Amino acid sequence: MCNTALKCAIIQDGRKGYQIAQLLGWHPSKVSQIIIGAHTPNSEEKRQLADTLGKREIELFPVENEEPVRG
Repeated sequence: MCNTALKCAIIQDGRKGYQIAQLLGWHPSKVSQIIIGAHTPNSEEKRQLADTLGKREIELFPVENEEPVRG
């Protein structure tokens, strides 16, 4: 499952996925694997990505199967 929130955040940031991976000390393909759903990031990886992109984890990795809030 594609993570469009993460993909959009990277595009808005202006850096390429491999550049972000390099900053984090990850393999160059790891960010793209997370985007396309080939790698499920653990909580630490989510936090690192969010911090690097200046976002909150919930913005990049929304909770699945959560009921929408009705107001």
